[in-house]
Amino acid sequence: MKKTYPDPPAGITIIKNDDIANLVDQVADSIVDKLEQRYSKKERKTTPVPGSDTMELIPKVRACEILQRCDSTLSKWAASGKLVPVRRGGSLYYKLSDVMRVYNGEQ
Repeated sequence: MKKTYPDPPAGITIIKNDDIANLVDQVADSIVDKLEQRYSKKERKTTPVPGSDTMELIPKVRACEILQRCDSTLSKWAASGKLVPVRRGGSLYYKLSDVMRVYNGEQ
């Protein structure tokens, strides 16, 4: 037996669950698109180091993505000397060359 509901009062709209789910999906897709655009356009930081050529630094999050490891693993590697973090303005960065050395299995 199908339930019938009275017409809603003026100014009130009834929204179905499917409509809400579709709206949430559209908003989520829009947010993902905007984040991808924002972060794909960011330039990598290049910081000069005294006594050497410039080195390319990447944020810790990017190093985790490249190495497919969590940040605690990178912290352990930093403590053991396998990777050397560079602190800039309260954030941790890693030399891209060091990250690629670890990625390629070199010591």
